Amino acid sequence: MKPILAAQCYTVHPHIQTDEDFVKSMKKIKEIGYNVIQLSGHTKVTPSVVTETLKEYGLECCITHSPFSRLTDDFDAIVKEHKAWGCPVIGVGGMPGEYPQTLEGYTAFAKIANEVGNKLAAHGMKFAYHNHSHEFKRVSGETRGMDVFLDMFNENVEFVPDCYWLQYAGINVYGWLYNLKGRTSVVHYKDYRISPDKVAPDFAEIGNGNMDYKLITKICEDIGAKYAAIEQDSCPGDRFDSLKISYDYCTKVLGLPTK
Repeated sequence: MKPILAAQCYTVHPHIQTDEDFVKSMKKIKEIGYNVIQLSGHTKVTPSVVTETLKEYGLECCITHSPFSRLTDDFDAIVKEHKAWGCPVIGVGGMPGEYPQTLEGYTAFAKIANEVGNKLAAHGMKFAYHNHSHEFKRVSGETRGMDVFLDMFNENVEFVPDCYWLQYAGINVYGWLYNLKGRTSVVHYKDYRISPDKVAPDFAEIGNGNMDYKLITKICEDIGAKYAAIEQDSCPGDRFDSLKISYDYCTKVLGLPTK
């Protein structure tokens, strides 16, 4: 089955920094047509407001990005919040800064991640790790940080592959995603654009960049990903307009379901 389309709320993170703005933003996302979201960039919003807003607009939360420190220091509270939101996966946006990007650092974090995943499994939940590009730096011979994670993460830890950052890292995105068969429920759809006025690549709405999202969607089916979460770190104009452009392409061209 094709993955269900979701909106990664980090795309609109400047607009979800207060309770009031969060409610307004979720209304806009629902009006675009999204029925599923990933909560991220929302840490200033009162948890009960999140609960009430998701119910009010009939939004499903498939995963979050949460501070890793809460999973180690505030475990019971964060689990309670996610259960209230109906969210089965708690993720982090990257390896915390206290872990150096060395073989020892990646190994130490993987061990802690497994412990967190095991604790969440007791609640019927999972832990998830989202990649950027730095995880693909070599840390020992040909071994990369991500290789350590692929080898060490147990069955209670998922991956959240970010297709833009895979491309940015020089990875063969289309082949590499098969490493995650049965190990991911959410894939970040984020297109990669070459702008004539910039030396570096830039973020783009899905269908407006150089990546083959028809092929990526087929791969998501093959590896069992349940959700395709639209994320755009920066946008050329209104962030909600960018979410709408990606929504239209994903529903009309890729044929992604919305629930």
